[in-house]
Amino acid sequence: MKHVARSRRAPLVALGALFLWWSAALPACAQSCTGVQIAGGTSNANIQIALNTHPAGTTFCFAKGTYRIATPLQPKNNQRLMAVQARAATLNGAKVISAFVKSGSNWVAAGNLPQTATADKECIVKGCTIEQDVYLDNLPLTRVLSPSALGLGKFYEQFGANGGQIYLRDNPTGHTVEQAYAPNVIRSASSGVAVQGFVVEKVASSAQFGAIDAEYSSGPGWTIENNEVRYSHGVGITSFPHASGTGGSTIAGNYVHHNGQEGIEGYGDNLTVSNNEIAFNNTAGFNPEWESGGAKFGGAPEIQNLLVKGNNVHDNYGPGLWCDINCYNVTFESNTVANNKYNGSGVGIFYEISDLAVIKNNTLSNNGPAAGNNGFYAGADIIISASPHVTVYGNTLSSSVNGIGMLQQVRDDTCSFHGNSTYPDGTQVCPNLGASGPSHQVHDTLIHDNNSTETAGDGLGEIAGLDDDTGVNSSFSGNNLYVHNTYHLPALGNVYFSWSKVKVDPARWQSDGQDLTGTFVSP
Repeated sequence: MKHVARSRRAPLVALGALFLWWSAALPACAQSCTGVQIAGGTSNANIQIALNTHPAGTTFCFAKGTYRIATPLQPKNNQRLMAVQARAATLNGAKVISAFVKSGSNWVAAGNLPQTATADKECIVKGCTIEQDVYLDNLPLTRVLSPSALGLGKFYEQFGANGGQIYLRDNPTGHTVEQAYAPNVIRSASSGVAVQGFVVEKVASSAQFGAIDAEYSSGPGWTIENNEVRYSHGVGITSFPHASGTGGSTIAGNYVHHNGQEGIEGYGDNLTVSNNEIAFNNTAGFNPEWESGGAKFGGAPEIQNLLVKGNNVHDNYGPGLWCDINCYNVTFESNTVANNKYNGSGVGIFYEISDLAVIKNNTLSNNGPAAGNNGFYAGADIIISASPHVTVYGNTLSSSVNGIGMLQQVRDDTCSFHGNSTYPDGTQVCPNLGASGPSHQVHDTLIHDNNSTETAGDGLGEIAGLDDDTGVNSSFSGNNLYVHNTYHLPALGNVYFSWSKVKVDPARWQSDGQDLTGTFVSP
């Protein structure tokens, strides 16, 4: 599974099988909030005036109600935006569409569309990058790309002058129709901002941009906690400091679901992502091998000291948790990661062309490919790809086709870290890989004391091992070790391990020096 490095800033058609309607019933509990009171329904402009006229560090208490946001709110440094009742104040990035008229079998109304639609890029479903989604009675409709494809539960948009037109087959009489409009509901270069307790929804965010978008340039990061972020076209929550050495953001206790590209995205130093539920994302059909799914970190701007802990990450169309391109000193701890799949493939936790990570005490199930797919290239519950110094322990894997695996491919993209040829620990970013030249490499990997259960038939899954397609094969002598793991196998004589380009049984696995103190269990 080779992924081409992409810089951030590349830019809804719902995937029917993925679009599972589910929402948590959450009480609107009162929170303690002392500060400037914002009455329910206050206009976008008047909220921004309040932010502008009060000093940095002011707290704003938002009463219960819906706040229509067309232009992103821009808080000052250390300003705190807080819902008085948890998830009873809604920041809504859509505009109401009315005055529909009957036209043949369809209903047509003026929209709030740009002159032209965003061109497709990195889509597996045509139209995935078009941000202006449409909602009927608070639920997203499915985009079609021609009027002839309209049917119940679907919409078509005709882009052009004067806001274009929106077409429905459903009769909108007596119903509320909305069109996503705002590119974000909160976006600011200020530092230390807090966003707490809101419902954030229906935002026309582009790919790789969040409905809540922390773009701070210096100082401490943002605190984004206890929000429900849903039905936005791009990313739910993003944190992107514009300088190294800034304080990290904390993204905690949020329910981030049914967003068009992915749930959470971030880079920079000292980011903490904890106790969130990240589910049912990539409804628009972006290519998961580019970037979509649950949460992704890293990219051309480096990320250091990332903690991802206690999250429930499930049913995303793409990798569950993914750190890609020059991540350094990362911990994935005590997460539950399940049912993250795509295109017959899938990954639960994915650590790619990076250095120094700990993956510990996570519970994973049913991530990865269907039985018989191409080994770890097709995905797994946990994959370490061309990354050194990764320790994996204490994890429990059930219902797995592919378990915990390593990948080595020629990866000569992004061979520097903060402009240096080495990581902070002195490890060369892209050491020479023989005739293949410089490449990120997997070495010094320790995978120990994990408990894995294989579900595929003989030879149709890989519960542990290393796949290398470089032709150099140095990874097999790169101090990559499995130690004292427990494996539950359908049969002890079957081949479920991969080493030196051969699928092997437990006896051969041990003769290759792996899991000499391991436990192999069969019913």
